[in-house]
Amino acid sequence: MNLATATVRPNLVVVKLNGSGQVTIYNNSGNVDVLADVVGYFSPSTAGPVQSLIPSRILDTRPGVGQVGLAGAFGPAQARVLQVAGQGGVPSGAKAVWMNVTSVNSSAPSFLSVVPDPLAPGQVPSTSNLNLATGQVVPNLVLVKLNVAGQVTIYNNSGTVDVLADVVAYVP
Repeated sequence: MNLATATVRPNLVVVKLNGSGQVTIYNNSGNVDVLADVVGYFSPSTAGPVQSLIPSRILDTRPGVGQVGLAGAFGPAQARVLQVAGQGGVPSGAKAVWMNVTSVNSSAPSFLSVVPDPLAPGQVPSTSNLNLATGQVVPNLVLVKLNVAGQVTIYNNSGTVDVLADVVAYVP
């Protein structure tokens, strides 16, 4: 990950653990605070083969011809449920997906979280997948488990923002 001074950046990293079950995080220069959230793992006994897809847009909240899925920008503290299984080549029964999630036209600094289950009213996720400043376009690859209905929930913390999601792979 390449960082500019005073920025907040998320990133998805898939890394093999060492013999002690650890990873090493290295910072090249300066001081940096690091948050690490475990979002999944692969195990030889439980991991199915990852099935790659031709990227397919299953969500675009921007108005106009390209709009797909949930219509209209996300508002502050708003969570929406997105149907993933059955869209973009992701079959019913898929367990997890990789999606490129992109924020566009943000009106305020915010973060987006993509989680498996619907959120209770007022519930705020404890992790973020994208951190954005006003007006930025911020993409990130997200690995997320699907709930039993084949859905994910996308949460926007502040301001309004359009959201795009392209599925790129799934776990059967």
